Amino acid sequence: MTNNHMRIFVEVFRCLNMTRAAENLNMTQPAVTRAIKDIESYYGLRLFERYNKGLYPTEKAKAFYYKALTVISDFNLMEKELQDPNRIGTLRLGATISLGIYMLPKLVREINGRHPGLDVKVTIENGAAIEGKLLSNELDIAFIEGPVMDPNLVKKSIFVDRLVVIASPETMVNGPVTLKDISAMPLLCREKGSVTRNYIESTFLTEDLTMNPIWESESAHALINAVHEGIGVSILPEKIVRHFLQIGWVKEIRLSDVCLTRTDHIVVHKDKYISDVLNELLGKNYRNDYADSGYDN
Repeated sequence: MTNNHMRIFVEVFRCLNMTRAAENLNMTQPAVTRAIKDIESYYGLRLFERYNKGLYPTEKAKAFYYKALTVISDFNLMEKELQDPNRIGTLRLGATISLGIYMLPKLVREINGRHPGLDVKVTIENGAAIEGKLLSNELDIAFIEGPVMDPNLVKKSIFVDRLVVIASPETMVNGPVTLKDISAMPLLCREKGSVTRNYIESTFLTEDLTMNPIWESESAHALINAVHEGIGVSILPEKIVRHFLQIGWVKEIRLSDVCLTRTDHIVVHKDKYISDVLNELLGKNYRNDYADSGYDN
C-alpha cells in the first residue's frame, strides 16, 4: 500500500461518497474507486459496505482510519523536516483549560529553551476536543484533567487536582454544607464535553443527586464573574479560582461529605511513535517541577 492509497482511503472515509472524495482529491471517481478496490483486494477485506446508494465503513475501516491518519501525518512531517535542514520538527501539544492556562506557558518556555529548533504548536480546548484531536492524530501529546477512558489513549498520572465550590462573597452560606445542599442551589457549570463538567456530573450521580445547571459556559472566568454577581454557585479547579478567592471576588463554600479531587494525566495515542521529545515529556516528574505552581497536593 502506498501513501497515496492511504490518502484516498482517508478522504473516502471522511466523505463516505466516492464522487465527493474524488473532487476533493482532484482525481476521477473511477480512479478513487479503483484505489479502494486495490486495497480491499490486496488485503482480502472489505473497507466499505455499499447499499441503498450509500457507503458505510466496516469495523476494519474504522480501525484503519486512525492508523492511516498517523502514518500520513508522520510522512508529511518527515517531508517538511527533510526540506528544511534547520528545523528539527514540530511538537503539537494540547491541554485542557486549567492546565493550559496555568501549566503550559512554563512548560513550553522550558521546551523552547532545551530544543530551540523545535516548532511547538499549542491547542487548549475542553477535554472532549483534546481527546478527539489525539485520536485523529491532530495532537502528538496532551495534558488532560481527570479520567481518560478511551482505550486507544495511553495515560500517565502527573498530579492531583482539587476542585472547590465558590459563591458570591455576599452569600449567607458559610458551610460546611453537603453536596445535596449544593444541588438545591442555582448551579453554574462548564459546557458539556469539559472534563470538569464530566467530573462534577459523575460525582453527583455517585451521590444519587441530579444536577440541573442554570448557566453553562466554555469560559471559567465568565462563571466566576456570574458567581460574584450572586447568580449562583459553581464548582471549578482551585487553581483557576485561587486569585479570585484571595482578593475576595468570590468565596469558597466547604463541603462536609465529599472530597472533590481528581488525578490529571499526560496522554498519547497508543500507536504514536515516541520521539525523543515525547519520551522526555512522558518521563518528566511534573509533581516536583510544578510544586511551586500549586500542583503539590
